[in-house]
Amino acid sequence: MLLFRIVPAREDVDEWLWVVVGDVPPAYLVTDDAPNPASALDGYIGEMERWVAAVRAGQPVDDLIPVGTVDGAAQLEPTVERADEIESRLRFLTEEILVHHADDLDAS
Repeated sequence: MLLFRIVPAREDVDEWLWVVVGDVPPAYLVTDDAPNPASALDGYIGEMERWVAAVRAGQPVDDLIPVGTVDGAAQLEPTVERADEIESRLRFLTEEILVHHADDLDAS
């Protein structure tokens, strides 16, 4: 989890962004509802859980968080196998990381 400050190309682009990278699909999130790393990770997990649920239900994922490959080359196919892999990683993040940051989550 990294916090980046960018020079926006347009006024409607956020200046501060959380970036999630690692053994999960990469993503960026705005900081509006995420004042600290724990709340940003919680937001990422929530968005990815929505993607997993949509895939399992056979629903479109076009309007959900983009789920790309780690190298950023392409979007992952929305398959149940991919959903299972992602869900396993999300469970680890929730049970092994976020559980230790309850105070930060309460502060957001």
